[in-house]
Amino acid sequence: MDVIREIGVLNLVVIALVLISDIWVGVDSNANRIPLSEGGKYSVFSSILWVLGCLLFWIAAFPFYLSTRSKVLKSRSKSLEFSSPYARSSQSSGTDNRVISCPACGCQLYVRDLAIGHNVCHSCNRAFELRR
Repeated sequence: MDVIREIGVLNLVVIALVLISDIWVGVDSNANRIPLSEGGKYSVFSSILWVLGCLLFWIAAFPFYLSTRSKVLKSRSKSLEFSSPYARSSQSSGTDNRVISCPACGCQLYVRDLAIGHNVCHSCNRAFELRR
């Protein structure tokens, strides 16, 4: 208990917050493949740098990570914009042979299979929406 009194409860809460958010940044940047900049390429080294940056300079690096993450995920969702297979009532065949790439794992997916599988990649289980 003497250690807690010396350090202070508030300081322990702040340290716990930084460590928990840093772990989340590592897991999230790896799962969503967030590069160091919006137009950059992802590598495992990017996740390591995000973790180190947030650990050492949390007050600046964590908001920067959140901003970069938001921009990257928005740009990926814009690249998936296409018409929904449900909106094609005039076609008689009922099959859609268009192929798209999953933004998370790069797996090639048929649009018709996405509609059947509730818009989830069968390879990495990432969910994304089909825009009308």
